[in-house]
Amino acid sequence: MSERIVRVIAPAKLNLGLAVVGKRADGYHDLLTIFQTIDLADTLMFRPRTHGIGLGVDGDPTLPLGEDNLIVRAATLLARERGVDQGAEIMVTKRIPAGAGLGGGSSDAAATLLGLETLWGLDADPVLMKRIALELGSDVPFFLTGGTARGEGRGEVLTPLPDPPALGWLLAIPDVRCSTREVFANLEPGLTGSIQKLRILEEAIHHGDVEAFARHIVNDLEPGVVRMQPRLARIREALVRLGAMTVGLTGSGSAMFALFRSQGDIASLLGAGTRLEGARLCACVPVGFGAKVVTEDDDHRHPDPAGR
Repeated sequence: MSERIVRVIAPAKLNLGLAVVGKRADGYHDLLTIFQTIDLADTLMFRPRTHGIGLGVDGDPTLPLGEDNLIVRAATLLARERGVDQGAEIMVTKRIPAGAGLGGGSSDAAATLLGLETLWGLDADPVLMKRIALELGSDVPFFLTGGTARGEGRGEVLTPLPDPPALGWLLAIPDVRCSTREVFANLEPGLTGSIQKLRILEEAIHHGDVEAFARHIVNDLEPGVVRMQPRLARIREALVRLGAMTVGLTGSGSAMFALFRSQGDIASLLGAGTRLEGARLCACVPVGFGAKVVTEDDDHRHPDPAGR
């Protein structure tokens, strides 16, 4: 069997806006959100194997290696759906922290689908790929394309949007994890005008309106998350004191992102050794792609919140 190696990068995402529209009969929530991929990313390497799926993880010893891991589930499901009798060795280098609302597990699952499609020499089948992705999780279909997109339904009904306005982007990643299940259980919907804010946010993206964009960052999950993790309120206040135009929570947390006038402002802060108690800081940049097969010659430098 060929010793071919396939390398895939799996970017993190932010939710620039997130409104909970209502609860569905299937137990999920209908959402309106605006996704954005960023250059913080995991890297996955795929090698041929005669049978079965082997998984190794570098960077997060707490992650499971069996069927509880979305990478293994994605590989198993793809093999079954495509009638593949080959296996694969998969090594993932984790840079996206778990439990931060950055979508690392979902992005890794999408990267696995694309990587194994390439490794196993399968003909592209975007419709089947999207169906498999949705079976794995509500955010997984987004990571097949990435960029900037409006998400509706469970988040899987996607409409591409233009790039966001040019600003400086800073991540604050607290040393706590948030359970998505618990966050939604603590949700108090219907208390904000978040849907209207999201509509204005989308218009601001279309028109490149920096001020309107910054004013309409919103997340319905944030009040419940802050009740569960009060330190997030202090992190928000500290980011504002540092000069952030606005601060947003991504997904169900715990990561927060702050928008500054320019990336130079963030470089100055980090260059001066600025720190926040209880949170790691790293610069990030929006990118226009999702999970992506790359060659060894491609130069992708991704900020590492662990400082490695």
